[in-house]
Amino acid sequence: MTSPNFKTQQRQVNAKTEPKSTVPPMGNLQFNLILNQGQQWFEALPPLGKLFIILLGAFVGLSLLNTVLKLLTSLVVVGVLAIAVYAGYQFIKATDGSDGPGSPPDRPS
Repeated sequence: MTSPNFKTQQRQVNAKTEPKSTVPPMGNLQFNLILNQGQQWFEALPPLGKLFIILLGAFVGLSLLNTVLKLLTSLVVVGVLAIAVYAGYQFIKATDGSDGPGSPPDRPS
């Protein structure tokens, strides 16, 4: 007769010694496959080709950064302009409020 403690220890040993089958998710597998293919393609290029690809990547990256910064700048400008228009509206509304339709008309003296 085997004790429950022995069976537990045996399962732990078997779990440690058996190879683990870890299957990555499909999306991760496809990404790794594309990444490996790209790395192999890049390593197969001559040095001048590698330099060209690096410069092209830097150009595209900087262009993307420039576009994002321009978009952020535009959003800030629109925000400041909206605040200025709102403040101007509130100022005009406050000054016109005293001469509105509810005030008595001016009488000549």
